[in-house]
Amino acid sequence: MPQLINVQFDSDWVSRHISNEIESNAGLKVLLYEWLAKQNLDLNRLKEIYHNALINGHIECKFLSFSNWFYNYALVKEEESFG
Repeated sequence: MPQLINVQFDSDWVSRHISNEIESNAGLKVLLYEWLAKQNLDLNRLKEIYHNALINGHIECKFLSFSNWFYNYALVKEEESFG
């Protein structure tokens, strides 16, 4: 299981966390923007979805990093579109 990180629940923290992960991981950045275009979503909407997942799924203020969450989320969405 991926390691959980300490999280905060305000939208500013979530936005900074996501932006930092995107800027520090070139592979994630390319995959993310390709996926967003394919899904016809914008990054702000995906930030909202992650924020909701974090609020509803955290364990003692710990949750998946954005990159780990995104890889899982994108995979599930791809499977749903084929299923």
